Amino acid sequence: MRKLLFFAAFACIVQNFYGQEADTIPKSTGGFIISVGPSFPMSDFGADSVDYDYNYPLDNKALAAGTGIAVNFDYILPLLKNGIGVFIGAGINYNGTKADYKENFEKDHLAKYEIEKEYITYQKYFSIPVSTGLNYTHNFNEKIGLFGNFGIVANILKITDQEVTFKVGEQTKTYDARTTLGLRIGGGILLNNKFILSLNYIDTGNAKIKYERDFVSDNPILETHHKYSIKSKISYLNLTIGIKL
Repeated sequence: MRKLLFFAAFACIVQNFYGQEADTIPKSTGGFIISVGPSFPMSDFGADSVDYDYNYPLDNKALAAGTGIAVNFDYILPLLKNGIGVFIGAGINYNGTKADYKENFEKDHLAKYEIEKEYITYQKYFSIPVSTGLNYTHNFNEKIGLFGNFGIVANILKITDQEVTFKVGEQTKTYDARTTLGLRIGGGILLNNKFILSLNYIDTGNAKIKYERDFVSDNPILETHHKYSIKSKISYLNLTIGIKL
């Protein structure tokens, strides 16, 4: 309900800004921005519990995403002389599996099941945020300026399969894609009205993560199929450098 109220208020504000045509400023102060930099998973998305039970994970919300890379695309449209405008953005974040997760997983599986690291394929994480909201830009002079963004985001999260090959069969964990709504907050420094250093925080709250674990074997007695559902808080931070086209 709070998110719906926020979306409604945001729509009213944007409509009001568009109605003030007398105060519009030249579009040359806006533009298309491409930026790239590290992506830092936070909260449950980037957590890895020391007490994690890899065979029975329902009590653990940690998804164990490691530091990755983000590529973001934004378009800034100025509306008023005071620096207020709107932004539209999209991006892609790629994260591998956290090193602590791998270490604990291998400690639990390699000796116990007599397998090698080469027989393990870890999951990877792809996050695609699509966002829009208010932008504020203030240029102190031609050399330096500051900007901030605040808006709504739809985040698509896809986790690839985890596969482990044992002597008697193969275990596969398959995750469903998940789309959640939340907030994007960010800002940064504008240099020479061209180069960008920015920090963006994405928070989409709790996401219901569904996945299946299958064990396939030449021996039908050993074959299993299980379905799981956990709720994990999804948030991440991007620190990027970019250029305005």
